[in-house]
Amino acid sequence: MRLKDDVMRLVAGDEFNPVVKALRSNGIEMTALHSHMLDEQPRLFFMHFWANDDAIKLAKGLRAALDKMANAKS
Repeated sequence: MRLKDDVMRLVAGDEFNPVVKALRSNGIEMTALHSHMLDEQPRLFFMHFWANDDAIKLAKGLRAALDKMANAKS
């Protein structure tokens, strides 16, 4: 299965490192990072990523990344 861009886009600044670590440890690589705002609080970043692997493995990797985000706890 190929996973490309725009599955998860918005990441708060304090969640960025844990989310990237979870993605990378599951074979999902970040391909781009950018911000559309100048002075927002908290800082928000748009993340694009890519992977090509088993669908179940990628789903677990995305779940691991989502678990690092504050919205996953609500």
